[in-house]
Amino acid sequence: MEKLSTVCIVPVTKDNINSYLRVGIQSYKEHYLHLWENSDPEPFISANLTKESVKKALANDREHLFIVECNHEAVGILAITLDVNRAGLPTNNLLLHKIYLTKVSTNQGIGSTVLKFVEDFARAANRQLVWLFTMQKGKPMTFYQKQGYRILEAAEITLPKVKPSEKAMWVMTKSLVGS
Repeated sequence: MEKLSTVCIVPVTKDNINSYLRVGIQSYKEHYLHLWENSDPEPFISANLTKESVKKALANDREHLFIVECNHEAVGILAITLDVNRAGLPTNNLLLHKIYLTKVSTNQGIGSTVLKFVEDFARAANRQLVWLFTMQKGKPMTFYQKQGYRILEAAEITLPKVKPSEKAMWVMTKSLVGS
């Protein structure tokens, strides 16, 4: 467990999967229902936030899942993957797959603390670059830009039942070389 001020980043194990799923589903629904037809995020949840998907991730040495805690309460989730192949990126990279925080825990500096943890994790694993997908609309893109991330290219959500007007995403990167 890595302690960062009042925020703790706790690795997911078989013993805390239910907590990861509970806070992951809660935080996702609090922020992203507007993306989905009929406000139904089932395609995302069934692909990413089930016991089966978490157990599969835990069995993969390149995937790392965490619960974000503040004052000993689960307030979010973090998912990262090492060395994901993507054209134009170095192979020794870290994909920041998910930072989801509950609505009440946003705008308190927790996201910045979690992002620093991700970058420190990447450096400790000798990765040159952190990259992520973020929605083209909304506050996350601005947050990442303030943290030194740059837009690399456009992308799109490929899951079914996403509203066409909400599919647009950016791939953003931050080089860790020399930092």
